[in-house]
This record gives sequence, C-alpha cells and structure tokens, in this order.
Amino acid sequence: MAWDWLVAGLAPIAGVQRAIETMTRDTYHDLGFHLMTQLVEKQLRNRQSVVLDCVARPRALAWWTEVAREHRAPMFVIECVCSDVDVHRSRVVGRTRRIPGWYELEWSHVERSRTGYEPLPGEKLVVDAVDPFEHNRARVRAYVDLGQDGNDAEEAR
Repeated sequence: MAWDWLVAGLAPIAGVQRAIETMTRDTYHDLGFHLMTQLVEKQLRNRQSVVLDCVARPRALAWWTEVAREHRAPMFVIECVCSDVDVHRSRVVGRTRRIPGWYELEWSHVERSRTGYEPLPGEKLVVDAVDPFEHNRARVRAYVDLGQDGNDAEEAR
C-alpha cells in the first residue's frame, strides 16, 4: 500500500481538503501514516503480508513496529536510495503515476525531499537503485529470508 494513493482518496472530500490545508506538514504526513497503520492492522489480523511504500518517518515506523509486534509478525525495513542524482532525475522526469485526484511528481519536489531526508534509524537493508535489479532483488530476498540464490540474510546487510 502506498501513502500517496491513500491520501489521494481523501482529495474529493471538500471538508477533508479544507482541514488538510490547515494542518502542519507533520500532521499531514501522520494522516497518511495512520491510514496505513489501520490497513497494516487489517492485513495482519487476516494473517496476510504487508508491504508499505512511502518515505517513512521514525514515528510511523514505531507505530508499524508495535502493530507487527502485537501480531507476532516479522518486520523488515528496506530503504531504497538512488546514489546518482542524474539517474534519479531520469527516473522521475516524465514519469506518470496516474493516481486519481493526485498531482504528478516533479523533480523539484524530489529535490526538496532529498535535501531534508533523514535515513530511518535501526536495522534495515539499504538498496541502491543504481545497482542492477537482479542484485537488489537477491539482496532483498536474502534479507527477508526468501533465499533462492544462496545468500543468507546476514550477508545481505
């Protein structure tokens, strides 16, 4: 589930939009994170896996960690980075997400996010988008202990 898809679902509701316009940036982010947390809870209650796609903040990670702990579900944090700014730009410029009622991502937005981004603390796997896809996929599979190529989770870290 993706943060932007969930928050975009609120866009058509005028009263919600007016409320959002008065929120601080942190409260706005938390709105989406709480929506995600609710869906995490539902998935785990149904004994289903969950994949979250967002620029996570430590407070949201703490909420998700607690829900996973309550359900005795393993949790794996995978941070995706792109160490080459030109490659990153080439993957954003001209891309169309097509999220109904939502804006298209512009490079200027990504640049602002890159300058203020702080990596999440704690245990995680970091994959770099400039690395070959097969390499990153193998590292992720090893990290979550899906194996298949002889790498163990410790080696992937």
